[in-house]
Amino acid sequence: MSVPMMRLSEAAAMLGVPSNGPDTEVLRVSTDSRSLQPGDLFIALRGEKYDGGAFAAQALRQGVGRLIRSETDRGVLVIGDRRLLTRSYGNALLAALPPMRRLEDEDELMRTLDGLALTRASTRVR
Repeated sequence: MSVPMMRLSEAAAMLGVPSNGPDTEVLRVSTDSRSLQPGDLFIALRGEKYDGGAFAAQALRQGVGRLIRSETDRGVLVIGDRRLLTRSYGNALLAALPPMRRLEDEDELMRTLDGLALTRASTRVR
């Protein structure tokens, strides 16, 4: 089992950026989206020859790929950052994700989660 190196709030403080949402444990920090694993913090660096932000979509795809591994898998991916809807890069990030149903409001999310819970309960071995 991996030992966390820090909490997300600590990483945000070191980087001088706000920390919103759950204060999860960070197992590793990476600037290479190709090497990301669950629990990693991806930092998109910008340099003279590259822009790590261009790889944010790849990082999201990898996360979705770990959540949904086959067409029969079901789950919910929540991106709790409204900038995805309001900033110019949001459309590019959303377009880079695999095709999936997009929920529009909290009520629809809650109905979907309830449906997943019912499905999970009905498939348990008794």
